[in-house]
Amino acid sequence: MRLVHLSDVPAVTAERFVAQSLVETPTSSLRVIRLAPGQDLPPHRHGSSDLDLLVVEGVVTLDGEDGPVEVGAGGVAVLTGDEELRASNHGDDDVTLVAFLSPPFPPRD
Repeated sequence: MRLVHLSDVPAVTAERFVAQSLVETPTSSLRVIRLAPGQDLPPHRHGSSDLDLLVVEGVVTLDGEDGPVEVGAGGVAVLTGDEELRASNHGDDDVTLVAFLSPPFPPRD
Protein backbone atom coordinates (compact mmCIF):
# COMPACT_ATOMS: atom_id res chain seq x y z
CA MET A 1 0.00 0.00 0.00
CA ARG A 2 1.12 3.52 -0.74
CA LEU A 3 -0.35 6.54 1.04
CA VAL A 4 -0.40 10.00 -0.49
CA HIS A 5 -1.51 13.18 1.26
CA LEU A 6 -2.85 16.13 -0.70
CA SER A 7 -0.61 18.56 1.20
CA ASP A 8 2.48 16.70 -0.07
CA VAL A 9 1.55 17.04 -3.75
CA PRO A 10 2.62 20.17 -5.64
CA ALA A 11 -0.15 22.21 -7.21
CA VAL A 12 -0.09 23.26 -10.84
CA THR A 13 -1.64 26.71 -11.09
CA ALA A 14 -3.06 27.76 -14.42
CA GLU A 15 -4.94 30.93 -15.29
CA ARG A 16 -8.24 29.06 -15.21
CA PHE A 17 -7.76 26.46 -12.44
CA VAL A 18 -5.46 24.76 -9.92
CA ALA A 19 -4.75 21.02 -10.27
CA GLN A 20 -2.91 18.43 -8.19
CA SER A 21 -2.07 14.96 -9.48
CA LEU A 22 -2.37 12.66 -6.47
CA VAL A 23 -1.74 9.27 -8.05
CA GLU A 24 -0.51 8.14 -11.47
CA THR A 25 -0.34 4.42 -12.24
CA PRO A 26 -0.12 2.57 -15.55
CA THR A 27 -3.91 2.07 -15.46
CA SER A 28 -5.36 5.20 -13.84
CA SER A 29 -4.82 8.66 -12.41
CA LEU A 30 -6.43 10.60 -9.59
CA ARG A 31 -6.43 14.41 -9.61
CA VAL A 32 -7.87 17.22 -7.53
CA ILE A 33 -9.02 20.31 -9.44
CA ARG A 34 -10.02 23.60 -7.87
CA LEU A 35 -12.02 26.32 -9.58
CA ALA A 36 -12.37 29.73 -7.93
CA PRO A 37 -15.50 31.75 -8.70
CA GLY A 38 -15.44 32.72 -12.37
CA GLN A 39 -12.83 30.12 -13.34
CA ASP A 40 -13.40 27.28 -15.80
CA LEU A 41 -11.85 24.38 -17.63
CA PRO A 42 -12.18 25.07 -21.37
CA PRO A 43 -14.00 22.54 -23.59
CA HIS A 44 -11.89 19.41 -23.95
CA ARG A 45 -11.97 15.62 -24.37
CA HIS A 46 -9.94 12.90 -22.68
CA GLY A 47 -9.20 10.70 -25.69
CA SER A 48 -9.21 7.05 -24.70
CA SER A 49 -9.59 7.84 -20.97
CA ASP A 50 -12.91 7.52 -19.19
CA LEU A 51 -13.56 10.15 -16.51
CA ASP A 52 -15.41 9.90 -13.20
CA LEU A 53 -15.72 13.41 -11.73
CA LEU A 54 -16.74 13.81 -8.07
CA VAL A 55 -17.82 17.24 -6.84
CA VAL A 56 -16.43 17.53 -3.30
CA GLU A 57 -17.24 21.18 -2.64
CA GLY A 58 -19.38 23.84 -4.31
CA VAL A 59 -21.56 23.68 -7.42
CA VAL A 60 -19.99 23.21 -10.85
CA THR A 61 -21.66 23.72 -14.21
CA LEU A 62 -20.73 20.89 -16.56
CA ASP A 63 -21.42 21.74 -20.17
CA GLY A 64 -21.29 18.78 -22.51
CA GLU A 65 -22.97 17.52 -25.62
CA ASP A 66 -26.35 17.37 -23.83
CA GLY A 67 -26.12 20.99 -22.66
CA PRO A 68 -25.24 22.47 -19.26
CA VAL A 69 -26.08 20.82 -15.95
CA GLU A 70 -25.28 21.96 -12.41
CA VAL A 71 -23.74 19.36 -10.12
CA GLY A 72 -23.36 19.98 -6.39
CA ALA A 73 -21.23 18.45 -3.67
CA GLY A 74 -21.60 14.67 -3.59
CA GLY A 75 -22.60 14.44 -7.26
CA VAL A 76 -20.61 12.35 -9.73
CA ALA A 77 -20.44 12.80 -13.51
CA VAL A 78 -19.37 9.77 -15.55
CA LEU A 79 -17.99 10.49 -19.03
CA THR A 80 -16.36 8.53 -21.80
CA GLY A 81 -13.18 9.92 -23.32
CA ASP A 82 -14.87 11.03 -26.52
CA GLU A 83 -17.42 13.26 -24.73
CA GLU A 84 -16.56 16.96 -24.74
CA LEU A 85 -16.69 18.68 -21.37
CA ARG A 86 -16.39 22.21 -20.03
CA ALA A 87 -16.47 22.76 -16.26
CA SER A 88 -17.31 26.24 -14.93
CA ASN A 89 -17.73 27.84 -11.53
CA HIS A 90 -20.51 30.42 -11.86
CA GLY A 91 -21.05 30.61 -8.10
CA ASP A 92 -19.59 32.66 -5.27
CA ASP A 93 -17.76 29.77 -3.56
CA ASP A 94 -14.79 27.63 -4.59
CA VAL A 95 -15.40 24.34 -6.39
CA THR A 96 -13.30 21.26 -5.60
CA LEU A 97 -13.41 18.27 -7.95
CA VAL A 98 -11.79 14.83 -7.79
CA ALA A 99 -11.11 13.37 -11.24
CA PHE A 100 -10.47 9.65 -11.73
CA LEU A 101 -9.20 8.84 -15.23
CA SER A 102 -8.68 5.37 -16.63
CA PRO A 103 -6.37 4.89 -18.39
CA PRO A 104 -4.41 7.99 -17.34
CA PHE A 105 -4.72 11.12 -19.44
CA PRO A 106 -2.67 12.07 -21.25
CA PRO A 107 -1.74 8.45 -21.99
CA ARG A 108 1.63 7.22 -20.79
CA ASP A 109 4.16 6.33 -23.47
